[in-house]
Amino acid sequence: MSKTVRALLVGAFLTMLAPTAVLAAPVTWTIPNTPLSGGGAVSGSFVYDSALPEPLVSLNVVETGPTPGSYTFVGGTQGTIRFGQSTAVQVGANRVFYINLAGIPATPGPYTTTLVGTGPCFNATLGLCDAVVPGNSAPNVALSTGPLPVPTLNEWAMILLGLALAGGATVMIQRRRLTT
Repeated sequence: MSKTVRALLVGAFLTMLAPTAVLAAPVTWTIPNTPLSGGGAVSGSFVYDSALPEPLVSLNVVETGPTPGSYTFVGGTQGTIRFGQSTAVQVGANRVFYINLAGIPATPGPYTTTLVGTGPCFNATLGLCDAVVPGNSAPNVALSTGPLPVPTLNEWAMILLGLALAGGATVMIQRRRLTT
């Protein structure tokens, strides 16, 4: 096999790999209307960006039932648990929303969180809740992201270029075999 044919094959292979590199972009996750063990339900959405130091960019969750509330993310964390607060400055005993984001993927697709719930804040440092009294919760909640992204025009062009290079290399190999 000549150097030209080898170079074409390697180029075709590398070109076909290029579109598969997925860049992590912010993903909007939807929390379905989820009944909680202590009564009521939560629903809403949040934006997760794995490229940031604090990946939970925004949170908009509503609680209905015996203790209604509306929660937005302001910054409280406890390991993989993220908190949504009903007020910008949190004090002990104010209600918070919490969600376990352990293992959440950086790209759209299926994900089931192990814990979603609301409860009173147990400890607030500098106005941010960093511990909650669990209880009013729901385990194993399936979150959704909407449809998966379709390749862009540039990605389709790279795929077609890779196929064309591979096809050209195949034709050259066949011609060389016929002449020898």
